[in-house]
Amino acid sequence: MLFRGKEKTYGAYLAEYIGHVEAGELAFVPWVYCALAQGTDKQKEAAARTLAQVLAGLNADGLAAMDLRMRETTSMEWSIDWRTLCLEELLAPNLSPEERRAVLVFSTFHPNGYIREQAAAALGTDPRALPAVLLRCNDWVAQVRQAALESLTHLLEIADGAEIAAALPILEKLRRSGRCRLEDVLPPFFQAFRREPGLLALGLERGDVRARRLCITLLPDLGAADLPYLTQRVKKEPDPFLRRLLYQTLLDLGPAGLRSGPAGGRL
Repeated sequence: MLFRGKEKTYGAYLAEYIGHVEAGELAFVPWVYCALAQGTDKQKEAAARTLAQVLAGLNADGLAAMDLRMRETTSMEWSIDWRTLCLEELLAPNLSPEERRAVLVFSTFHPNGYIREQAAAALGTDPRALPAVLLRCNDWVAQVRQAALESLTHLLEIADGAEIAAALPILEKLRRSGRCRLEDVLPPFFQAFRREPGLLALGLERGDVRARRLCITLLPDLGAADLPYLTQRVKKEPDPFLRRLLYQTLLDLGPAGLRSGPAGGRL
């Protein structure tokens, strides 16, 4: 516990916790989150604002690391009975969309499975939360995975190409996990690739090597591909292994799996 006295709450020390987070000490993020359960509305607003700032700075690796950090903060379970709390109770009135999203995303990292399940379901209409929802498709609790999968399926129907591309490194992480049921997760992504003609290019040109590796791996399942574009990608791919993998994939696809130019976009 970080309290100086038993009568104090997380909300009482929120300003101190926020100061640590703003100084780059992300170990204090879970304590900022706890103020959502024990703080006043003003304190909840300040906590949500800080969480939104942290979330804005997290890439795919940072998101996965924060997930682990929050789950390892087991003392969150000792001082607050999270089972008695509804997720809406953590949300102060008048939060911005970014702040509300941050509260829900950090709730998907919670050690309590019921909180994670509620949060995964609540994010099912927010495409910018797609990477966090996708992470929960690899949850160790079946009910959480199911809630996340239902949200994921809907999000992939409404998200644009850039929002989906941001989740591709997470998908590659899950593809290599033994827990995730890829037969459930991959089909809605295949539909998204076919619906969004520019998504393949967004993935192949992304700076994250995992997104590029995933797109190359999925090429045989995406239908006829644009040969001129992919030939140029072979020349421009900076990673030697992926350059060779893409070249070999094009050879394996052969004429039947390729087309001579774009048809309704790159795919």
